[in-house]
Amino acid sequence: VKRKNWPREIRCSLSQSFLHCPQRFRSQATVKFKAVIEAKWFKPTVGAALTVLCGLLLWGPLGEAWENASYDYLFRFGHRAATNQVALILMDHESYGKLGQIRGEHWSRDLHASLLNKLTEDDCRLVVFDVFFLTEGNRTNDEALTNAMRRNGHVVIASKISGPTYPRLDSASVEFPATNFLKAAMNCGVGKADADTGTIVRRHWPFFGPGEGEIHSLGWTAAQSLGVPMDSKIEKQWLRYYGEKPAWEPFSY
Repeated sequence: VKRKNWPREIRCSLSQSFLHCPQRFRSQATVKFKAVIEAKWFKPTVGAALTVLCGLLLWGPLGEAWENASYDYLFRFGHRAATNQVALILMDHESYGKLGQIRGEHWSRDLHASLLNKLTEDDCRLVVFDVFFLTEGNRTNDEALTNAMRRNGHVVIASKISGPTYPRLDSASVEFPATNFLKAAMNCGVGKADADTGTIVRRHWPFFGPGEGEIHSLGWTAAQSLGVPMDSKIEKQWLRYYGEKPAWEPFSY
């Protein structure tokens, strides 16, 4: 039987019933939801679920990005002025050409000796080489450099780690400079950061500083050699940025 043939009273009664049904369903659902959120177990359960969810998010790559951003924005909204006077001497393209050095080969160490003697004459308080003197070379040039190191008395040189890209401190294999340079220098430290070329550098290895025994970062060792009081607590250590203007003045070698 088609609905249009039904009596008018029946059609109106059915229409009113259908109109009122959704409202009754909504009322029942509202009552049940209110009872759930007022239950004693609701808030602790939601809190525990949110804690687990946040933990899972922070455990992965997203958490690392948030952690990095939290440190980056400290420097965006404010930074202290650099008070140290640092000169950065670059082994740049111009230096290679004018000094007759070949790319891919070690620089002649008599050049380092001449530079170091010049810095000593100018009363330089500390000299840090991020060049690896891992092996001995020309004997005359090596002796010139070691003599210049002893004359200055405040030279820190670099060691390097081998093996995995970012090894843990307890599994790292450290290659120290050749014995003659190690004895002539004041100290040495590992020259390694936590980023590949072209990416942002935030930490220096070991990432949980300051290290232990003879294994420390080059920056940490340099600061200690200068007499800066350092906290030996084992924790994450982050590089400090001084704004858009660098904390040093660059010079070509």
